[in-house]
Amino acid sequence: GYMRTFAGGDWVAGLKFNYKYANFDSKQNVSIPQNGTGAVLSGPQAGLTGPITGFVAISPAEINLKHQLSLIATIGRAFGNVTLYAGGGPALFGVETNFINGIPFATSSLGGTFPASEPTTVFNENWVWGGAAQVGTTYAFGDWFLDFAYTYARSANFTIVDPVIVFNQMGPLTVSGSAVLNAQERVTNQSVTLTLNYKFH
Repeated sequence: GYMRTFAGGDWVAGLKFNYKYANFDSKQNVSIPQNGTGAVLSGPQAGLTGPITGFVAISPAEINLKHQLSLIATIGRAFGNVTLYAGGGPALFGVETNFINGIPFATSSLGGTFPASEPTTVFNENWVWGGAAQVGTTYAFGDWFLDFAYTYARSANFTIVDPVIVFNQMGPLTVSGSAVLNAQERVTNQSVTLTLNYKFH
């Protein structure tokens, strides 16, 4: 970080770069809506087509916030050895998302609701921009100071797209072909830090 005093030394402006190896895991069973078009390939209704809706059941969706980088501009006011400050800036998040045992369940007028494929597992790595805000206080003693800060960071919404192959047969209805698993995601991270720092003149 970098800090500079102004206005007689009562005010302080600075710039802080932070990197965290967060490695925070979240696991949850989710259902993602789906839509498309299906066709009967065999049987007495062969050749018929119709819209398909339904959902993709994922058990579980594993989300791991691996890395977090932020560049925060701060401004604060000094009261003797104590300084109060606040700031904000851009943040970059490294996120791993794994969809484990995803099964699309299709709902169609051609065949009711039925599983459209065997379980599918896909893995994703995404880097996404967002922002971070921070408030904190420092206590100085000589050339050293303690910095206590609270940070709230949040990514923008981002879309995960995975091509998958579906195949299943339910009586006369055969489902076969390529499909796309499409999900939206956002990550949020809150943290409290206490650091010991040295001031270089």
